[in-house]
Amino acid sequence: MSARKAFWMRDIKAAEADYRTLIAREPNDPSLHGELGNVLFMAGERAAAGEQYATAAEGFVKKGDLRRAQALLPAVAELAPQKLDALRSALMSRFASMAPAQTQSSAAPAAEPAHKSPTGAAPATTPSKPAVEPKPLDQAQLRLLMQARKAFWEHDLKSAEADYRKLIAEVPQAPAPYGELGNVLLVSGKRAAAAKAYAQAGDALLALGRKREAAELLPLLGRLDPARAQALATRLHDAGAQQPRQGGGA
Repeated sequence: MSARKAFWMRDIKAAEADYRTLIAREPNDPSLHGELGNVLFMAGERAAAGEQYATAAEGFVKKGDLRRAQALLPAVAELAPQKLDALRSALMSRFASMAPAQTQSSAAPAAEPAHKSPTGAAPATTPSKPAVEPKPLDQAQLRLLMQARKAFWEHDLKSAEADYRKLIAEVPQAPAPYGELGNVLLVSGKRAAAAKAYAQAGDALLALGRKREAAELLPLLGRLDPARAQALATRLHDAGAQQPRQGGGA
């Protein structure tokens, strides 16, 4: 919390020192590398930030948290492209080795590369009680999800976008497709559309009571659309969420 407070207060030097101390104590916690990446990015150390995002993504793959690993792909592509192919291969291998029930992701990319600065978000009202988690994807929907991811990994962005939009039409309550669509749109250069998708992911997460994951979208959303980001930050505060995490893959 000291590190996060320093980051939010723009005390970059103190935040970096705190995160490096934490990493020395907990070297296998990928989220710490993601949050340090945010700090370094804000400090203008893009190459160092990319290394931390890549390390975070690799750690999430090892832990089987493929959603968060995938959410970091755009940041790694931009800041540490030399590590992208190996990361994609590791993700695809891990996805292939997991059972369908495990590969189905119901959360957003969160924290996409926090290589975007915080502020806040999208409209909507947080329900007083969390909604029931969406039903697991059926086999056809799971195949569509994997097809969309494959298209994204192969840089077939048009097909990936179409597949994610089709999946969202079928499971509009699930946060993951919105977040992953945001990744596709961001890589496609459609920044406004990407911001909308990330905001929708935040809405869906908040509706499910998953405040921490919704908060992880703030850095990216803040860079893309400060108005949407501020709205999400306000709703998180109203919902009683703790200070938003800055983890690129936390």
